[in-house]
Amino acid sequence: MGLKMSLGRFIADRRKCLHMTQEELAEKINVSKSAIAKWETNGGIPDRDNLKRLSEAIHVSVDDVYRIINSINYIIIYVIFTMI
Repeated sequence: MGLKMSLGRFIADRRKCLHMTQEELAEKINVSKSAIAKWETNGGIPDRDNLKRLSEAIHVSVDDVYRIINSINYIIIYVIFTMI
């Protein structure tokens, strides 16, 4: 039995691992700070264009993010990316 992670938790943990504030990440991908907060609290998911920019900003592939969205057990990716 593995652990599952929400997309919001992954975004928040990855952002913190990269020493970015919500505001800094928002500026980097040209969205509002409230959009980042919404995604991190699982209030919504980024649209296709924002997902691509978000993936680039937090240094993960879009495929990795889609796997999390689709609720695939992704603890290995989480551990690897929090170690970078």
